[in-house]
Amino acid sequence: MKRFACGIALLAAVACGCSSVEPRIGSQASRVQGAAATARTLHSKDSPFVADGHESQSVTPSVTERLSAPDVLKPLPHADSQVTLAADWQATRGPESRDESPETGVSLNAALIVHAEAHEPASRNAKPSTLVPQSALDSQRWTLDSFEQLALQNNPTLRMAEAEIEKERGNWTQVGLYPNPTVGYLRSDAASSGGGRSDGAFVQQTFITGGKLTLNREIEDFGIVDVAHQQEAQRQRVQNDVRQRFYLALAVQEELKLADELVVLARDGVKAAQRLYDAGEAPVSDVLQSEVQLQVFESSRDRSASNYRLAWQQLVDMAGIPDQAPEQLAGEFPRDFAELDRDALWQQLVQTSGLVLSTQAQVGVARKTLERQEVQAIPDVTVQVVGEVDHTNGSSTVSTLLALPVPLFDRNQGTVYNAWHDVSRAEQEVERTRLVLRDQFAQTFRDYETARNESQRLSEHILPRTKQNLELVASGYQQGQFDLPRVLAARQTYFEMTMNWLTARSQAQQAQMQLEGMLLTGGLNPATIGTAIQGAAEGGDQRRGVLQNLQQQQGARLQLFNPGTTQ
Repeated sequence: MKRFACGIALLAAVACGCSSVEPRIGSQASRVQGAAATARTLHSKDSPFVADGHESQSVTPSVTERLSAPDVLKPLPHADSQVTLAADWQATRGPESRDESPETGVSLNAALIVHAEAHEPASRNAKPSTLVPQSALDSQRWTLDSFEQLALQNNPTLRMAEAEIEKERGNWTQVGLYPNPTVGYLRSDAASSGGGRSDGAFVQQTFITGGKLTLNREIEDFGIVDVAHQQEAQRQRVQNDVRQRFYLALAVQEELKLADELVVLARDGVKAAQRLYDAGEAPVSDVLQSEVQLQVFESSRDRSASNYRLAWQQLVDMAGIPDQAPEQLAGEFPRDFAELDRDALWQQLVQTSGLVLSTQAQVGVARKTLERQEVQAIPDVTVQVVGEVDHTNGSSTVSTLLALPVPLFDRNQGTVYNAWHDVSRAEQEVERTRLVLRDQFAQTFRDYETARNESQRLSEHILPRTKQNLELVASGYQQGQFDLPRVLAARQTYFEMTMNWLTARSQAQQAQMQLEGMLLTGGLNPATIGTAIQGAAEGGDQRRGVLQNLQQQQGARLQLFNPGTTQ
């Protein structure tokens, strides 16, 4: 029995010596420093991708009060009265909040988990309305900053991305574990009567050679970096979508204000035409034409109100408060759009894009996988120690068995060949991603320049003249110098040019947000999918197909790293 005990001790010592060469779980921290540094740059206030001026607290002034700020643009007559559309709005809401300080940080183990300031959405049971009365703005100011904080706190895709990182950490732990030892009992009985009997026990352990477990964890190190970059890209997607939807809703809100002002102006025109008709200075057709234009402007106002409700709903959906009733936004567009440096912006994009960094991490995964498959043919050693006692003569024996497979035919050459081509494919994927970004960047930059130039031309040259022409024609009509069709045409031209200016300004802002946000959209999609689902026209079948493919790939990857499959 002493020899048996010595054999057990020897086996345990060998096991401890082999397992000591594997890295500890905490060693993954040093391998994700690159991802953490990138994330800190992206979270920093000094980052070029943090837009300025988004925390404006001023309520948007009237459209006609600031078309482009030239002195010639004075408010239209009777344009200061607002037509509200909030017949069923409830004025009993009160904001609630929880005192939690905002915290945005990077953890090497959690890999870029973002913590935003918590906000409790107020009055989720309020009845939906159109635009809120001006007096209600004192209870809540819906700024871009508040929507961004709500989205970072409530958007489920960010929590999903955090769970993906934790899952990768679990995989990292699992793929580096040694196989469990096997223990057993054995007994031998003589076949003839009166024969002897022996009892014994055995211990068996398989020792992984070739550094396979170390390579398994090095593969997962790159996997954690990959998922970390995907999480950072998802945070950027959410922030970009919030900004784009906020400015889209803000543009529609200004369109609604313009429509309200023109409705008031058209009503005044109907009254003027009626007075001239009553005095015998205008035909009845002038009254009818004025009423027709009033109906057209009222229809446009109703359409803008519906568009605002839609834009508001899409905004609060992204912020994670879908039951919040429509209210007025507090913010304004920049007066002038800067001339962006195309080359500098592209270099910043390609160097810091989460998509590019993620594909580069996947190259690391592929290369480490190739190394891992190259050592797969190195035989693992199985050691078994058996201790046995013969009760017939009182003797005991200890046997040691050593076994290992001989890689004579299967040297894993096929898998190594496939892994080598996976490296080539991953390297080409990096280049493909850069080309896709360059293609999208060129189109988005063109859209920005076109919308910026159109917005400036309209605000500096066209709108001042159309507004001045409208004022002159309206005044001349009152004095009998012009007929009503000219007034209606001037009014319609002013309306169309102003709407064109609002649209061009909104498009310029949208394009600028995309360029500053590294062309990332899809804030309601899982981080592993990006923009593939949210804008897909094919619907649920394509969504399910993409998800199933991803699940199959993840399952195959985990099976590859399972120590039980490498023996």
